[in-house]
Amino acid sequence: MLDALIENTLAQIDDLAELKVTLVALWLIQRKGGGTASVDAAEVLAQPALRQGLGFAPDLAIDAALRRAVARGTFLAVRATAAAGPRYVWASPDAQRWAVEAEAALARAAGQKVVSPADALAPRLTGVIEKLEQIEAAAISADERALLEEWLGYGYSAGEVEAALRAALAAPRARGSPPRGLRDAAAALKAAPPAAPTAYYRWKSGAIKVPPDGMIAFRERSGRWPSAAEHAVIAAAIGLHGEPAVVRALGRLVTRESPSLDGLLPLLAEGQEAALAVERAAALPDPRLVELQRMYEGFTGLPPTAAILSDMNQLLATDAPDLTVWKAAFDYSSAQNKRDWRYARAVALNPKPGLYVPGPANDTAKAAFEEYRRRVGRLDEFIAIEINTLSASVTDPAAWKDAIDKAAVANALRWDYIKKVLANPDKDRNAKQTHSKTPARRGSPDRTGRGSAFRYPQVDDPSDAERSAAEERARQQRAERAQRRKP
Repeated sequence: MLDALIENTLAQIDDLAELKVTLVALWLIQRKGGGTASVDAAEVLAQPALRQGLGFAPDLAIDAALRRAVARGTFLAVRATAAAGPRYVWASPDAQRWAVEAEAALARAAGQKVVSPADALAPRLTGVIEKLEQIEAAAISADERALLEEWLGYGYSAGEVEAALRAALAAPRARGSPPRGLRDAAAALKAAPPAAPTAYYRWKSGAIKVPPDGMIAFRERSGRWPSAAEHAVIAAAIGLHGEPAVVRALGRLVTRESPSLDGLLPLLAEGQEAALAVERAAALPDPRLVELQRMYEGFTGLPPTAAILSDMNQLLATDAPDLTVWKAAFDYSSAQNKRDWRYARAVALNPKPGLYVPGPANDTAKAAFEEYRRRVGRLDEFIAIEINTLSASVTDPAAWKDAIDKAAVANALRWDYIKKVLANPDKDRNAKQTHSKTPARRGSPDRTGRGSAFRYPQVDDPSDAERSAAEERARQQRAERAQRRKP
Protein backbone atom coordinates (compact mmCIF):
# COMPACT_ATOMS: atom_id res chain seq x y z
CA MET A 1 0.00 0.00 0.00
CA LEU A 2 2.74 2.43 0.93
CA ASP A 3 4.63 1.60 -2.28
CA ALA A 4 1.50 2.30 -4.34
CA LEU A 5 0.94 5.57 -2.47
CA ILE A 6 4.50 6.77 -3.13
CA GLU A 7 4.54 5.64 -6.77
CA ASN A 8 1.08 6.76 -7.87
CA THR A 9 -0.43 9.31 -5.51
CA LEU A 10 2.11 11.12 -3.34
CA ALA A 11 3.16 13.64 -6.01
CA GLN A 12 -0.48 14.73 -6.46
CA ILE A 13 -1.17 15.50 -2.78
CA ASP A 14 -0.67 19.23 -2.23
CA ASP A 15 -2.51 19.57 1.09
CA LEU A 16 -0.59 18.88 4.32
CA ALA A 17 -3.69 17.77 6.28
CA GLU A 18 -4.65 15.30 3.55
CA LEU A 19 -1.13 13.87 3.54
CA LYS A 20 -1.09 13.43 7.33
CA VAL A 21 -4.54 11.83 7.43
CA THR A 22 -3.73 9.54 4.49
CA LEU A 23 -0.56 8.26 6.14
CA VAL A 24 -2.26 7.62 9.50
CA ALA A 25 -5.29 5.92 7.90
CA LEU A 26 -3.01 3.75 5.77
CA TRP A 27 -0.99 2.80 8.86
CA LEU A 28 -4.18 1.77 10.69
CA ILE A 29 -5.40 -0.29 7.73
CA GLN A 30 -2.07 -2.11 7.42
CA ARG A 31 -2.13 -2.92 11.15
CA LYS A 32 -5.55 -4.54 10.71
CA GLY A 33 -4.33 -6.58 7.74
CA GLY A 34 -6.31 -7.80 4.77
CA GLY A 35 -7.15 -6.10 1.51
CA THR A 36 -10.58 -4.94 2.71
CA ALA A 37 -9.71 -3.65 6.18
CA SER A 38 -11.36 -0.29 6.79
CA VAL A 39 -11.21 2.64 9.21
CA ASP A 40 -13.57 5.46 10.09
CA ALA A 41 -12.95 9.09 10.99
CA ALA A 42 -13.21 8.38 14.74
CA GLU A 43 -10.36 5.86 14.58
CA VAL A 44 -8.19 8.35 12.71
CA LEU A 45 -9.09 11.17 15.13
CA ALA A 46 -8.09 8.97 18.09
CA GLN A 47 -4.42 9.23 17.09
CA PRO A 48 -2.72 11.89 19.26
CA ALA A 49 -0.36 12.96 16.47
CA LEU A 50 -3.28 14.17 14.38
CA ARG A 51 -5.16 15.83 17.24
CA GLN A 52 -2.07 17.87 18.02
CA GLY A 53 -1.01 18.51 14.44
CA LEU A 54 -4.20 19.63 12.67
CA GLY A 55 -4.77 22.93 14.42
CA PHE A 56 -7.94 24.46 15.77
CA ALA A 57 -10.60 21.83 14.81
CA PRO A 58 -8.96 18.46 14.10
CA ASP A 59 -12.25 16.57 13.59
CA LEU A 60 -13.33 18.97 10.86
CA ALA A 61 -9.89 18.84 9.23
CA ILE A 62 -9.90 15.01 9.25
CA ASP A 63 -13.35 14.80 7.63
CA ALA A 64 -12.31 17.24 4.91
CA ALA A 65 -9.00 15.42 4.33
CA LEU A 66 -10.74 12.04 4.02
CA ARG A 67 -13.21 13.47 1.51
CA ARG A 68 -10.31 14.83 -0.55
CA ALA A 69 -8.58 11.44 -0.39
CA VAL A 70 -11.76 9.72 -1.64
CA ALA A 71 -12.11 12.25 -4.47
CA ARG A 72 -8.46 11.64 -5.40
CA GLY A 73 -9.06 7.88 -5.50
CA THR A 74 -6.79 7.04 -2.57
CA PHE A 75 -9.63 5.58 -0.47
CA LEU A 76 -13.12 4.21 -1.07
CA ALA A 77 -15.99 5.16 1.24
CA VAL A 78 -18.75 2.69 2.15
CA ARG A 79 -21.50 3.08 4.75
CA ALA A 80 -22.47 0.09 6.88
CA THR A 81 -25.84 1.63 7.78
CA ALA A 82 -27.71 4.79 6.94
CA ALA A 83 -27.07 6.21 10.41
CA ALA A 84 -23.41 5.23 10.64
CA GLY A 85 -20.62 7.33 9.20
CA PRO A 86 -18.60 6.15 6.18
CA ARG A 87 -15.78 3.66 6.49
CA TYR A 88 -12.68 4.08 4.34
CA VAL A 89 -10.73 1.33 2.63
CA TRP A 90 -7.57 1.52 0.53
CA ALA A 91 -8.62 1.72 -3.14
CA SER A 92 -6.95 -1.50 -4.35
CA PRO A 93 -8.59 -3.75 -6.99
CA ASP A 94 -9.70 -6.11 -4.21
CA ALA A 95 -11.18 -3.23 -2.27
CA GLN A 96 -12.99 -1.88 -5.34
CA ARG A 97 -14.65 -5.26 -5.86
CA TRP A 98 -15.34 -5.42 -2.12
CA ALA A 99 -17.00 -2.01 -2.18
CA VAL A 100 -19.27 -3.07 -5.06
CA GLU A 101 -20.18 -6.30 -3.29
CA ALA A 102 -20.70 -4.51 0.02
CA GLU A 103 -23.04 -1.92 -1.51
CA ALA A 104 -24.94 -4.67 -3.35
CA ALA A 105 -25.23 -6.76 -0.19
CA LEU A 106 -26.46 -3.76 1.79
CA ALA A 107 -29.00 -2.96 -0.92
CA ARG A 108 -30.28 -6.56 -0.97
CA ALA A 109 -30.49 -6.53 2.82
CA ALA A 110 -32.61 -3.38 2.58
CA GLY A 111 -35.01 -5.14 0.18
CA GLN A 112 -33.85 -3.31 -2.93
CA LYS A 113 -33.59 -5.03 -6.29
CA VAL A 114 -29.93 -5.40 -7.26
CA VAL A 115 -28.59 -6.51 -10.65
CA SER A 116 -25.52 -8.64 -9.96
CA PRO A 117 -22.57 -8.83 -12.38
CA ALA A 118 -23.67 -12.37 -13.29
CA ASP A 119 -27.19 -11.16 -14.10
CA ALA A 120 -25.79 -8.34 -16.24
CA LEU A 121 -23.44 -10.67 -18.15
CA ALA A 122 -25.89 -13.55 -18.72
CA PRO A 123 -27.84 -11.99 -21.69
CA ARG A 124 -24.59 -11.14 -23.45
CA LEU A 125 -23.31 -14.73 -23.15
CA THR A 126 -26.70 -16.09 -24.20
CA GLY A 127 -26.43 -14.14 -27.45
CA VAL A 128 -22.97 -15.61 -28.09
CA ILE A 129 -24.28 -19.16 -27.56
CA GLU A 130 -27.28 -18.58 -29.86
CA LYS A 131 -25.06 -17.23 -32.61
CA LEU A 132 -22.31 -19.84 -32.48
CA GLU A 133 -24.55 -22.82 -31.82
CA GLN A 134 -27.06 -21.61 -34.41
CA ILE A 135 -30.09 -21.99 -32.20
CA GLU A 136 -33.05 -19.66 -31.84
CA ALA A 137 -33.03 -19.36 -28.04
CA ALA A 138 -30.55 -20.31 -25.36
CA ALA A 139 -31.02 -20.25 -21.60
CA ILE A 140 -28.49 -20.32 -18.80
CA SER A 141 -29.49 -22.80 -16.13
CA ALA A 142 -29.24 -22.18 -12.37
CA ASP A 143 -26.12 -24.38 -12.22
CA GLU A 144 -24.49 -22.43 -15.04
CA ARG A 145 -25.39 -19.16 -13.36
CA ALA A 146 -23.73 -20.35 -10.12
CA LEU A 147 -20.69 -21.34 -12.21
CA LEU A 148 -20.63 -17.85 -13.80
CA GLU A 149 -20.74 -16.26 -10.34
CA GLU A 150 -17.80 -18.44 -9.32
CA TRP A 151 -15.75 -17.35 -12.32
CA LEU A 152 -16.51 -13.69 -11.72
CA GLY A 153 -15.65 -14.25 -8.06
CA TYR A 154 -12.25 -15.54 -9.14
CA GLY A 155 -11.63 -12.22 -10.85
CA TYR A 156 -12.24 -13.18 -14.48
CA SER A 157 -13.65 -10.21 -16.35
CA ALA A 158 -16.68 -10.30 -18.63
CA GLY A 159 -14.35 -10.09 -21.65
CA GLU A 160 -12.27 -13.07 -20.44
CA VAL A 161 -15.39 -15.20 -19.92
CA GLU A 162 -16.77 -14.29 -23.34
CA ALA A 163 -13.41 -14.99 -25.04
CA ALA A 164 -13.23 -18.43 -23.40
CA LEU A 165 -16.82 -19.19 -24.48
CA ARG A 166 -16.09 -18.20 -28.07
CA ALA A 167 -12.94 -20.34 -28.09
CA ALA A 168 -14.88 -23.34 -26.73
CA LEU A 169 -17.68 -22.97 -29.28
CA ALA A 170 -15.48 -22.06 -32.28
CA ALA A 171 -15.48 -25.60 -33.69
CA PRO A 172 -18.77 -26.63 -35.36
CA ARG A 173 -21.13 -28.66 -33.20
CA ALA A 174 -21.44 -32.32 -34.17
CA ARG A 175 -24.67 -33.14 -35.99
CA GLY A 176 -27.36 -34.31 -33.59
CA SER A 177 -25.47 -33.33 -30.44
CA PRO A 178 -27.16 -31.01 -27.90
CA PRO A 179 -26.21 -27.32 -27.87
CA ARG A 180 -23.18 -26.44 -25.85
CA GLY A 181 -23.10 -23.88 -23.07
CA LEU A 182 -21.05 -22.26 -20.34
CA ARG A 183 -19.75 -25.52 -18.88
CA ASP A 184 -17.93 -26.22 -22.10
CA ALA A 185 -15.96 -22.99 -21.67
CA ALA A 186 -14.57 -23.98 -18.25
CA ALA A 187 -11.41 -25.65 -19.55
CA ALA A 188 -10.57 -22.75 -21.90
CA LEU A 189 -11.17 -20.19 -19.16
CA LYS A 190 -9.15 -21.95 -16.47
CA ALA A 191 -6.20 -22.49 -18.79
CA ALA A 192 -4.94 -19.08 -17.68
CA PRO A 193 -5.36 -17.25 -14.36
CA PRO A 194 -7.52 -14.14 -14.30
CA ALA A 195 -5.85 -10.86 -15.20
CA ALA A 196 -6.92 -9.43 -11.83
CA PRO A 197 -7.18 -12.37 -9.40
CA THR A 198 -9.25 -11.78 -6.29
CA ALA A 199 -8.53 -12.84 -2.72
CA TYR A 200 -11.07 -15.63 -3.26
CA TYR A 201 -9.09 -16.96 -6.25
CA ARG A 202 -5.80 -16.72 -4.36
CA TRP A 203 -7.34 -18.67 -1.49
CA LYS A 204 -8.88 -21.33 -3.74
CA SER A 205 -5.65 -21.73 -5.71
CA GLY A 206 -3.62 -22.19 -2.52
CA ALA A 207 -1.75 -18.88 -2.57
CA ILE A 208 -3.41 -17.95 0.74
CA LYS A 209 -2.75 -20.82 3.12
CA VAL A 210 -4.86 -19.65 6.08
CA PRO A 211 -8.31 -18.25 5.27
CA PRO A 212 -9.80 -15.48 7.46
CA ASP A 213 -11.54 -16.48 10.66
CA GLY A 214 -14.88 -15.51 9.16
CA MET A 215 -14.52 -18.15 6.42
CA ILE A 216 -13.46 -20.77 8.96
CA ALA A 217 -16.47 -19.90 11.14
CA PHE A 218 -18.80 -20.35 8.15
CA ARG A 219 -17.29 -23.75 7.38
CA GLU A 220 -17.61 -24.89 11.00
CA ARG A 221 -21.29 -23.91 11.06
CA SER A 222 -22.34 -25.01 7.55
CA GLY A 223 -20.01 -27.97 6.96
CA ARG A 224 -18.56 -26.52 3.71
CA TRP A 225 -16.41 -23.69 2.49
CA PRO A 226 -18.23 -20.57 1.20
CA SER A 227 -18.88 -20.05 -2.48
CA ALA A 228 -17.68 -16.95 -4.31
CA ALA A 229 -20.91 -15.06 -3.60
CA GLU A 230 -20.87 -16.12 0.06
CA HIS A 231 -17.20 -15.22 0.31
CA ALA A 232 -18.02 -11.74 -1.00
CA VAL A 233 -20.80 -11.25 1.58
CA ILE A 234 -18.57 -12.40 4.44
CA ALA A 235 -15.69 -10.21 3.23
CA ALA A 236 -18.02 -7.21 2.97
CA ALA A 237 -19.31 -7.86 6.49
CA ILE A 238 -15.77 -8.15 7.88
CA GLY A 239 -14.70 -4.93 6.20
CA LEU A 240 -17.73 -3.03 7.53
CA HIS A 241 -18.13 -4.46 11.02
CA GLY A 242 -14.87 -6.19 11.90
CA GLU A 243 -14.07 -9.89 12.07
CA PRO A 244 -15.01 -10.55 15.74
CA ALA A 245 -18.55 -9.24 15.18
CA VAL A 246 -18.90 -11.29 11.97
CA VAL A 247 -17.74 -14.50 13.67
CA ARG A 248 -20.28 -13.97 16.47
CA ALA A 249 -23.07 -13.25 13.96
CA LEU A 250 -22.23 -16.35 11.91
CA GLY A 251 -22.47 -18.42 15.07
CA ARG A 252 -26.02 -17.17 15.60
CA LEU A 253 -27.17 -17.26 11.96
CA VAL A 254 -25.64 -20.16 10.00
CA THR A 255 -26.48 -23.82 10.45
CA ARG A 256 -26.04 -26.93 8.30
CA GLU A 257 -29.74 -26.92 7.54
CA SER A 258 -29.81 -23.18 6.75
CA PRO A 259 -26.44 -21.86 5.50
CA SER A 260 -27.95 -18.75 3.89
CA LEU A 261 -26.18 -15.44 4.51
CA ASP A 262 -29.11 -13.23 3.52
CA GLY A 263 -29.61 -12.10 7.13
CA LEU A 264 -25.92 -11.51 8.00
CA LEU A 265 -25.63 -7.83 7.14
CA PRO A 266 -29.06 -6.91 8.58
CA LEU A 267 -28.12 -8.67 11.81
CA LEU A 268 -24.81 -6.81 12.02
CA ALA A 269 -26.47 -3.52 11.11
CA GLU A 270 -29.04 -4.05 13.85
CA GLY A 271 -26.23 -4.67 16.35
CA GLN A 272 -24.40 -1.56 15.22
CA GLU A 273 -27.55 0.57 15.47
CA ALA A 274 -28.10 -0.73 19.00
CA ALA A 275 -24.49 0.07 19.91
CA LEU A 276 -24.87 3.57 18.46
CA ALA A 277 -28.07 4.08 20.43
CA VAL A 278 -26.35 3.02 23.65
CA GLU A 279 -23.42 5.30 22.86
CA ARG A 280 -25.74 8.23 22.17
CA ALA A 281 -27.68 7.55 25.39
CA ALA A 282 -24.45 7.35 27.39
CA ALA A 283 -23.16 10.54 25.80
CA LEU A 284 -25.92 12.86 26.99
CA PRO A 285 -24.96 16.51 26.59
CA ASP A 286 -22.91 17.91 29.42
CA PRO A 287 -24.97 20.59 31.23
CA ARG A 288 -21.89 22.81 31.25
CA LEU A 289 -21.61 22.44 27.47
CA VAL A 290 -25.28 23.39 27.08
CA GLU A 291 -24.73 26.48 29.24
CA LEU A 292 -21.56 27.44 27.37
CA GLN A 293 -23.41 27.06 24.10
CA ARG A 294 -26.15 29.37 25.43
CA MET A 295 -23.49 31.94 26.41
CA TYR A 296 -21.96 31.73 22.93
CA GLU A 297 -25.32 32.28 21.25
CA GLY A 298 -25.90 35.35 23.40
CA PHE A 299 -22.35 36.52 22.61
CA THR A 300 -22.49 36.15 18.81
CA GLY A 301 -26.20 35.87 18.06
CA LEU A 302 -25.58 32.59 16.21
CA PRO A 303 -25.44 28.94 17.26
CA PRO A 304 -21.94 27.41 17.36
CA THR A 305 -20.75 25.32 14.43
CA ALA A 306 -19.92 21.63 14.88
CA ALA A 307 -16.20 22.46 15.06
CA ILE A 308 -16.69 25.16 17.72
CA LEU A 309 -19.00 22.86 19.72
CA SER A 310 -16.37 20.13 19.65
CA ASP A 311 -13.72 22.63 20.76
CA MET A 312 -15.96 23.81 23.60
CA ASN A 313 -16.42 20.24 24.80
CA GLN A 314 -12.69 19.60 24.79
CA LEU A 315 -11.86 22.86 26.62
CA LEU A 316 -14.45 22.19 29.31
CA ALA A 317 -12.89 18.78 29.89
CA THR A 318 -9.28 20.02 30.01
CA ASP A 319 -8.05 23.62 30.09
CA ALA A 320 -11.08 25.82 30.91
CA PRO A 321 -13.72 24.01 32.99
CA ASP A 322 -15.01 27.06 34.90
CA LEU A 323 -18.13 28.63 33.36
CA THR A 324 -17.59 31.81 35.40
CA VAL A 325 -14.34 32.41 33.53
CA TRP A 326 -16.14 31.86 30.21
CA LYS A 327 -18.83 34.39 31.17
CA ALA A 328 -16.14 36.92 32.08
CA ALA A 329 -14.31 36.20 28.80
CA PHE A 330 -17.47 36.74 26.73
CA ASP A 331 -18.27 39.97 28.65
CA TYR A 332 -14.74 41.28 28.17
CA SER A 333 -14.74 40.38 24.46
CA SER A 334 -18.09 42.14 24.01
CA ALA A 335 -16.74 45.24 25.74
CA GLN A 336 -13.79 45.20 23.33
CA ASN A 337 -16.22 44.78 20.39
CA LYS A 338 -14.55 41.47 19.53
CA ARG A 339 -17.46 39.10 19.03
CA ASP A 340 -15.32 36.29 17.74
CA TRP A 341 -14.87 32.78 19.14
CA ARG A 342 -11.10 32.79 18.67
CA TYR A 343 -10.75 36.02 20.64
CA ALA A 344 -13.01 34.91 23.50
CA ARG A 345 -11.27 31.52 23.58
CA ALA A 346 -7.85 33.17 23.91
CA VAL A 347 -9.14 35.42 26.70
CA ALA A 348 -10.57 32.43 28.61
CA LEU A 349 -7.34 30.46 28.28
CA ASN A 350 -5.11 33.44 29.17
CA PRO A 351 -7.23 35.74 31.36
CA LYS A 352 -5.91 39.24 31.98
CA PRO A 353 -5.65 40.55 35.57
CA GLY A 354 -9.04 41.68 36.80
CA LEU A 355 -10.96 39.75 34.14
CA TYR A 356 -12.38 37.13 36.42
CA VAL A 357 -14.22 38.37 39.51
CA PRO A 358 -15.89 35.73 41.70
CA GLY A 359 -19.36 36.35 43.04
CA PRO A 360 -19.96 37.61 46.58
CA ALA A 361 -19.88 34.89 49.23
CA ASN A 362 -22.67 36.45 51.33
CA ASP A 363 -24.81 39.57 51.71
CA THR A 364 -22.03 41.45 53.51
CA ALA A 365 -19.59 40.71 50.70
CA LYS A 366 -22.21 41.79 48.16
CA ALA A 367 -22.62 45.16 49.88
CA ALA A 368 -18.82 45.52 50.14
CA PHE A 369 -18.45 44.71 46.41
CA GLU A 370 -20.93 47.43 45.48
CA GLU A 371 -19.43 50.04 47.79
CA TYR A 372 -15.86 49.26 46.69
CA ARG A 373 -16.79 49.48 43.00
CA ARG A 374 -18.67 52.75 43.59
CA ARG A 375 -15.81 54.42 45.48
CA VAL A 376 -12.73 52.91 43.83
CA GLY A 377 -14.03 52.21 40.33
CA ARG A 378 -12.93 48.60 39.78
CA LEU A 379 -12.80 45.32 41.65
CA ASP A 380 -10.02 42.87 40.84
CA GLU A 381 -10.14 39.12 41.31
CA PHE A 382 -7.61 39.09 44.18
CA ILE A 383 -9.44 41.82 46.12
CA ALA A 384 -12.81 40.11 45.56
CA ILE A 385 -11.44 36.84 46.96
CA GLU A 386 -10.04 38.66 50.02
CA ILE A 387 -13.34 40.50 50.58
CA ASN A 388 -15.17 37.15 50.50
CA THR A 389 -12.72 35.73 53.04
CA LEU A 390 -12.81 38.74 55.37
CA SER A 391 -16.60 39.07 55.20
CA ALA A 392 -16.87 35.84 57.18
CA SER A 393 -15.43 37.63 60.24
CA VAL A 394 -16.47 41.25 59.58
CA THR A 395 -20.17 40.71 59.01
CA ASP A 396 -21.49 44.26 59.53
CA PRO A 397 -21.92 46.14 56.20
CA ALA A 398 -21.69 49.42 58.13
CA ALA A 399 -18.15 48.53 59.22
CA TRP A 400 -17.17 48.08 55.59
CA LYS A 401 -18.70 51.41 54.59
CA ASP A 402 -17.01 53.13 57.53
CA ALA A 403 -13.61 51.65 56.60
CA ILE A 404 -13.95 52.84 53.01
CA ASP A 405 -15.03 56.29 54.23
CA LYS A 406 -11.97 56.54 56.51
CA ALA A 407 -9.74 55.54 53.58
CA ALA A 408 -11.30 58.29 51.48
CA VAL A 409 -10.82 60.89 54.24
CA ALA A 410 -7.17 59.84 54.54
CA ASN A 411 -6.79 60.06 50.73
CA ALA A 412 -5.84 56.36 50.74
CA LEU A 413 -8.53 54.52 48.79
CA ARG A 414 -6.41 51.39 48.56
CA TRP A 415 -7.34 47.86 49.53
CA ASP A 416 -4.37 47.41 51.85
CA TYR A 417 -5.42 50.53 53.80
CA ILE A 418 -9.09 49.48 53.93
CA LYS A 419 -8.09 46.00 55.05
CA LYS A 420 -5.92 47.50 57.83
CA VAL A 421 -8.81 49.63 59.09
CA LEU A 422 -11.14 46.60 59.07
CA ALA A 423 -8.61 44.55 60.99
CA ASN A 424 -8.04 47.40 63.57
CA PRO A 425 -11.26 49.40 63.73
CA ASP A 426 -10.22 51.25 66.94
CA LYS A 427 -6.98 52.59 65.53
CA ASP A 428 -8.24 55.24 63.17
CA ARG A 429 -5.47 57.74 63.52
CA ASN A 430 -4.55 57.22 59.91
CA ALA A 431 -8.00 58.34 58.91
CA LYS A 432 -7.57 61.88 60.38
CA GLN A 433 -7.19 64.69 57.99
CA THR A 434 -3.81 66.41 58.13
CA HIS A 435 -3.85 70.28 58.11
CA SER A 436 -1.15 72.95 57.92
CA LYS A 437 0.03 74.27 61.32
CA THR A 438 0.22 77.88 60.05
CA PRO A 439 -3.00 79.68 59.30
CA ALA A 440 -3.80 80.09 55.66
CA ARG A 441 -3.35 83.53 54.24
CA ARG A 442 -6.59 85.18 53.43
CA GLY A 443 -7.44 84.99 49.75
CA SER A 444 -4.58 82.67 48.85
CA PRO A 445 -5.62 80.14 46.21
CA ASP A 446 -5.69 76.44 47.00
CA ARG A 447 -4.46 73.79 44.62
CA THR A 448 -7.81 73.65 42.90
CA GLY A 449 -7.60 77.38 42.07
CA ARG A 450 -10.92 78.20 43.71
CA GLY A 451 -9.59 81.09 45.87
CA SER A 452 -9.87 79.39 49.27
CA ALA A 453 -7.14 78.78 51.83
CA PHE A 454 -4.18 76.68 50.77
CA ARG A 455 -4.35 73.08 51.99
CA TYR A 456 -1.67 70.46 51.94
CA PRO A 457 -2.59 67.19 50.31
CA GLN A 458 -3.91 64.51 52.63
CA VAL A 459 -1.37 61.76 53.27
CA ASP A 460 -0.91 58.85 55.65
CA ASP A 461 0.67 59.58 59.06
CA PRO A 462 4.34 58.63 58.85
CA SER A 463 5.76 55.89 60.96
CA ASP A 464 8.55 56.52 63.51
CA ALA A 465 11.17 55.22 61.06
CA GLU A 466 9.88 57.45 58.28
CA ARG A 467 9.78 60.48 60.64
CA SER A 468 13.38 59.85 61.76
CA ALA A 469 14.52 59.53 58.16
CA ALA A 470 12.76 62.78 57.22
CA GLU A 471 14.35 64.62 60.17
CA GLU A 472 17.77 63.31 59.18
CA ARG A 473 17.31 64.51 55.59
CA ALA A 474 16.22 67.95 56.86
CA ARG A 475 19.25 68.18 59.14
CA GLN A 476 21.58 67.30 56.24
CA GLN A 477 19.93 69.90 54.01
CA ARG A 478 20.35 72.63 56.71
CA ALA A 479 24.00 71.66 57.11
CA GLU A 480 24.58 71.90 53.36
CA ARG A 481 22.93 75.35 53.17
CA ALA A 482 25.03 76.59 56.09
CA GLN A 483 28.15 75.29 54.42
CA ARG A 484 27.33 77.11 51.17
CA ARG A 485 26.77 80.39 53.04
CA LYS A 486 30.25 80.37 54.54
CA PRO A 487 32.67 82.68 52.76
